[in-house]
Amino acid sequence: MSSLGLVFDIAKDALSAQRYGLDITAHNIANVNTPGYSRQNPVYEAKVPVGYGELLFGRGVDTDTVKRTSDQFIENRLMQQQSSLLYSKEMESYVKILEGIFNENTQTSISSLMAGFWNQWQDITNNPSGSSERTALYEYSVQLSEQLNLLDTEMNQLKIDLTNALNAGIGKINQITSELSEINRQIPGMEASSIANDLRDKRNDLLSELSGYIDTKSFEQENGSLTIVTARGCVLVSGNSSYDLTLGGTNGNKILWQGSGENSTDITGYIGNGQLGGWLDMRDQILAKYELDLDAFAKEFAWSVNLQHSQGIGLAALSTVTGTYAVTGAGPATGVNGALGTVASGLVYQDKIVDESFKLWIYDGNGDLVDGDAVTVNIVAGTTTLTSLCNTINTNIVNALGNPPAIVACTSDNTLKIDASAGYTFAFSDDTRNVLAALS
Repeated sequence: MSSLGLVFDIAKDALSAQRYGLDITAHNIANVNTPGYSRQNPVYEAKVPVGYGELLFGRGVDTDTVKRTSDQFIENRLMQQQSSLLYSKEMESYVKILEGIFNENTQTSISSLMAGFWNQWQDITNNPSGSSERTALYEYSVQLSEQLNLLDTEMNQLKIDLTNALNAGIGKINQITSELSEINRQIPGMEASSIANDLRDKRNDLLSELSGYIDTKSFEQENGSLTIVTARGCVLVSGNSSYDLTLGGTNGNKILWQGSGENSTDITGYIGNGQLGGWLDMRDQILAKYELDLDAFAKEFAWSVNLQHSQGIGLAALSTVTGTYAVTGAGPATGVNGALGTVASGLVYQDKIVDESFKLWIYDGNGDLVDGDAVTVNIVAGTTTLTSLCNTINTNIVNALGNPPAIVACTSDNTLKIDASAGYTFAFSDDTRNVLAALS
């Protein structure tokens, strides 16, 4: 080879190498706004020298490969932090919604309504027989109960919204893992001779998006494909295969990983980060606690009011009364099926019933107390059923006042019903066993 020819070859190869560099620069500029794109740089290396006589002459430069300007270790750390960040953002977003539901800066807040409720009771204390005070208390009580029901409705709706968000998020996860498996299929073939930079950028971008939804770990295989796993080591992507998540359980309370065949694994309790983690913790931890607290408050509040009402009468005696709370199974008079004071009774306040008594005051048509004293009704919690309670009431009345009974107790759709005979009225007092409040 002549020295002049060698010079021309070196010049030609150098121009070609720099032209490739310009092409790569143009590619970088064109993708300046492409999400997930990593700047690419040519890697130059000296060509293999040629021997001439006893000497080796250099043959110029060649473009060895094109590399992405990317540190995968840093990329992985960023993905992990993004997963934590989006978890916190979703939690913050829904906590603000929850704060709006329990807005304590309004006149309809629970604390404001409760303060007004007790003020209404104070007005009743000052004038117990005042009809205007009683009407005001009743209307205020309705407003308070409506607000409690509204809070419950809004929290239920928030729970539904969170479940819908989970369902949509799982759908997006499945879409991303499907795309990742397809890229895994393409990369090994394309990297037989070089590096598939653009595909790797796209895969990294998808992996970053995936980590925003759920915390994952990834491992690159020898052929360049990526294996992605999530909670409990469940594989989302392996080679050109992807494995879906589904929302299952009761009302979407479980996230299931679908493995090979029809096997599924519950990973709900193992998802700690990402948007899915935020939605799950918000729905199953924070919101669930608020719901339990509200239910407990409403239950105890209703019980306290009902208990006070069961201790005496209003302005006038009663001619008929029917309980609000039903017993699941009245059972035979001598049996214990559905006995009051037991879980089997199905009563909300069954645990409040104790072994004691209450009094029935019976009045004639002139408003005078019959027989000069009240009829005492005794029960034994855990053995007295609704049917046997009715029998006990009737027996006590007959024993005290004789036949025909002035008051008759019976069951009506598994609730307690007491009717006065014509010309009679009745009232309650001294419910030391809480059964009247428990039957409402």
